[in-house]
Amino acid sequence: MLNKAYGMIERLYPDNTSEVLRALAFYHDNPPAVQMLGRRFGIIGLAQDKAKMIYGSEKGPLPAIKGKAKKRKKRAR
Repeated sequence: MLNKAYGMIERLYPDNTSEVLRALAFYHDNPPAVQMLGRRFGIIGLAQDKAKMIYGSEKGPLPAIKGKAKKRKKRAR
């Protein structure tokens, strides 16, 4: 897959392939959203099964947030 992607970039930008690859690497390592919003973490576990939402952070789970968790309906077999 990498060779295919590299070949496409090389065909599209033959004169500045290395610049494009450097820009892609920079974008990958420094996403604009993280720069603007900071690093984000999602809900730990299945949100549908929780009475309290627990979000993650770099330092571990954050204090629980009371939310309206929906109870799953059990399926009849």
